[in-house]
Amino acid sequence: MEPLFEVEVPKGFVGPIQLGDGRLLGLDGKLNLLHSADDGRTWEPSGPLPDPTNAELAGEVFQPMSVIRMASGAIAVNYWQLLPEPLGMPEVRTLFRKSEDEGLTWADPVQVTWPGTPSYPTYMIQTAAGRLILPNEYAYKQDSRRFPHNSMKLCTAFYSDDDGASWSESADSIFVCEQDRGANASFVEAPCVVETADGRLLMFMRTEMQRIAQSYSSDGGVHWEQGVFNELLSSRAEIWIDRFPDTGDLLCVWNQVSAEETLSGFYRSRLSAAVSTDCGASWQYFRTIVQTEGMAEVDRIPVSQPPSFVIASGVSPDKGPYPATGHRTIRHPRVRFVDDVAYLRYDDRRYDGPATKASYYGAKLRALPISWFYGN
Repeated sequence: MEPLFEVEVPKGFVGPIQLGDGRLLGLDGKLNLLHSADDGRTWEPSGPLPDPTNAELAGEVFQPMSVIRMASGAIAVNYWQLLPEPLGMPEVRTLFRKSEDEGLTWADPVQVTWPGTPSYPTYMIQTAAGRLILPNEYAYKQDSRRFPHNSMKLCTAFYSDDDGASWSESADSIFVCEQDRGANASFVEAPCVVETADGRLLMFMRTEMQRIAQSYSSDGGVHWEQGVFNELLSSRAEIWIDRFPDTGDLLCVWNQVSAEETLSGFYRSRLSAAVSTDCGASWQYFRTIVQTEGMAEVDRIPVSQPPSFVIASGVSPDKGPYPATGHRTIRHPRVRFVDDVAYLRYDDRRYDGPATKASYYGAKLRALPISWFYGN
């Protein structure tokens, strides 16, 4: 089955959610509101999110992360804010805002993260009990030749029980121990969280060990289990995990590639999907959503070796080799469900020949029937 449609959307697009009048609401990468009256095929700008009134929170917005409909009916957004650099290093804050009139007016921002910390919360959810969960990455700089990004990373979760008026942080931090290196830890980053059908929280995180790292919480995100590698073969790229609204099954969308593909420059060039019917214990219904030309056409790559460190080639970090015939990087997926349609947003870059600079860089929104992920 072909997609219902695929269109280009502004960079940094988040959403959509459905409004009371049937239109769809999204935001672009600069926190401008977008509306669609034709189920997402076209989008019209509707002006910026109103500026914060608190001067102490003023700064440059550079990344909205999510927009959700809360159980109360309010619309909530969280976004990153880059502050001035008086000490010679940037500070990133995460702010939360909500609207109780379908996005016409917005409450003043609430700061989620601690001042002066290298924190990067990602994608917000609300549990069945009403708790807001915002998974978070800490990125600590270090001098290391082994890790090309020169930072040490671990994950936590912020949570709120009063619809975002105040926030607390989990008691535990999450990392993964490498079995073949004793107490050495693998860095985890870009967390995404979902509530499973049995009431637990499941966090997925990217690594450079050819696997997705995961951790469960049984108390609403206060405490987390030791992180482990799961069975999903993955590049070092963003992951999306969500829950189908009708069945309660889990959906994972991510860059599934082999070590050989990673080392040849195709490390973010296949976007895959899989479904779990047992709260993340196992995965099935593997499907390829989109991939670059020149890659093997497979839905599932079998796991043949234990997790091992692989330095990604390609454009991030900026080193080769590059595929001689050119390639695409298809990354940063996010999914939102509206009725029986899954709206999948992803970044798309194209490289002509063994080039290091993209000839095209945009964002796409693809609409798929939910049944497509089950092979129908």
